Amino acid sequence: MSDREWLGITTYSDYIGFTISTITNFLLLFFLVIRPTKALGSYKFLMITFCVFSLFYTSIETFLRPLIHIYDNTIFVIQRKRFQYSETVARSISSTYCGCYAMSFTLFAVHFVYRYYATCKQQHLKYFKGCYFVAWILVAMLVAGSWGFAAFILYPETERTKAALLHVLKTSYDLDPTWIGNVPYSYFRTENGIEYLNPRNVIGILQHGLIMTVSFGTVFYCGYQTHKTMQATRGISDRTRDLQNQLFTALVLQVSNYHES
Repeated sequence: MSDREWLGITTYSDYIGFTISTITNFLLLFFLVIRPTKALGSYKFLMITFCVFSLFYTSIETFLRPLIHIYDNTIFVIQRKRFQYSETVARSISSTYCGCYAMSFTLFAVHFVYRYYATCKQQHLKYFKGCYFVAWILVAMLVAGSWGFAAFILYPETERTKAALLHVLKTSYDLDPTWIGNVPYSYFRTENGIEYLNPRNVIGILQHGLIMTVSFGTVFYCGYQTHKTMQATRGISDRTRDLQNQLFTALVLQVSNYHES
């Protein structure tokens, strides 16, 4: 399948995904807000937060119609503009999209911490109430903001990435460069025909790597400890055990499906 054919498929699938995501998130929000869910505790507000974020994420993704393309040691995060605006605005929107990607797995890590506390250390659930809950969300937003800021500042376009992007747009997608914005994740610069690591890009790599390591490390640790505790715990009611298992399984499936997509 050619890149042009794949471009057509992704265009239609974006609208389908946007429709499904919007409907399901609004339905979930409706049930969380309207129906009594005291048994969920603070987890209800965590789920509401994730629903609102998902609606924002899927909206910006549908607006950008992003493409991820690897060429010449560069990962291009390409947006297809719906109307004309400046390169600075285009880069800001693309960087926001990159930040949303970080926000997604950061929020998943927070979800797993909550499930870990609810199952293994219930005395710590107080850290998900009131101002503490707001702090969790602010930290996740700060992490996402730092990722987006790094994408904006640490990965500027160069003559090499501009030439590579023009080649990709012409040969792979047949797209007009004036209707394109991008963030080029390129880690090398060329001087006198010799490639060197770009220090600015290396800082970005380390920052992205640290965020991913902490986030996914938290998911795996809390997930493993939660699963182990649920299997070993005795003396709780079947209803409570079933609820914990259902919430944990749903969270694992949500993470798996989210990142496969």
